[in-house]
Amino acid sequence: MSHSLGQVARLHAPASTTVADRALTSYSSFVNLTADEYRWAALARIRAAEQLHEAAIYASAIYLAGVAVECILRAYRVRKDPEFDSRHDLRELLSASGLQDYVPEKRRAQVAAALGDVWARWRNDYRYASDDRVLRDLRDRGLTLGIKGDPLRDNSRRVFEKAHELVGMGVARWKNA
Repeated sequence: MSHSLGQVARLHAPASTTVADRALTSYSSFVNLTADEYRWAALARIRAAEQLHEAAIYASAIYLAGVAVECILRAYRVRKDPEFDSRHDLRELLSASGLQDYVPEKRRAQVAAALGDVWARWRNDYRYASDDRVLRDLRDRGLTLGIKGDPLRDNSRRVFEKAHELVGMGVARWKNA
């Protein structure tokens, strides 16, 4: 006897929604991270990005380096206001985080350029993409022009270096913020 997908789902569904309700409730409380948790996540993600880059797992290295930057910006943002709703837009997060306020005037252009490099080469959707797909996207956006050697490795290196700079600066200024 063959069942439709809907019938199979109903056959295997829990008798009550209590388990699902508890899962949703615990998920909601889990995603409300503190500023310190975001800061620690930034450090963990940048270390993981470095390891992935060194292991030649470039698409994942690019993705995690971008997440590290997102985490440090979210740390500053949550510190300002724990109640916020933001997508994965790094420029919007930089503005909302107030991190620029803790950067000396003479370094602000450098920080903006570093964020621009990461922002240009990072997409949240890269978490789903293969190296080939990420490379195709980078090519389509003109980010492989003039690169000698492996363009995915070069872009991974660029994103990692700029992300490392941004996370390091954010962590160094944390106590003064």
